[in-house]
Amino acid sequence: MTAAFPGVRAVATAGTVAGARLQTTDEYIEGFWGRLFPGQIPDAVVLDELEGDRILLEGHELRVIETGHTDTAGSTVLWVPDAGLVVAGDVVYNNTHMYLAETDAASRAEWVAALRRVQDLCADHVVAGHKHPDHDDDPVMSRSRSTTSPTSRRPWPATRIAPTPARSGARRRRSSRRSDVRVRRPDRSLG
Repeated sequence: MTAAFPGVRAVATAGTVAGARLQTTDEYIEGFWGRLFPGQIPDAVVLDELEGDRILLEGHELRVIETGHTDTAGSTVLWVPDAGLVVAGDVVYNNTHMYLAETDAASRAEWVAALRRVQDLCADHVVAGHKHPDHDDDPVMSRSRSTTSPTSRRPWPATRIAPTPARSGARRRRSSRRSDVRVRRPDRSLG
């Protein structure tokens, strides 16, 4: 990123910086990442810690929302209210199998709460961190709560953000199908 945007200050949350420091040790890189991706790991860069939870970018406010443990510890989403956009990182999956290896009943309950929090933002676009390339970034999440349910023991197909038919001027309505949750667009404030 810094090569593409010279002079940019790259920042991350305190939790992300702590995780990066752990995962960029020689021991971790050689013993974990290097074994998974031999010869493919670039030089490690640990970012500066973000001060606060907001970033101002070209007059637009970006809000960092800590979501706790989702597929791993210290997950966050980036909320851009005036664009109706959530960059969901590891919180939302889009038609791909969810990574549940680092979860247990308590962390899956935390993940469900994070998904509800993303849903409550009523975004127009939700960009999943893990996604099937043929699917849109539309805010319909299905099976997310059942997949990450604290009592779920099997990895169901992942959270899907599927296209919602355009309804000009109409509010999105809750689907009658139990597996889909369609969001509506009320106030976009975090509250």
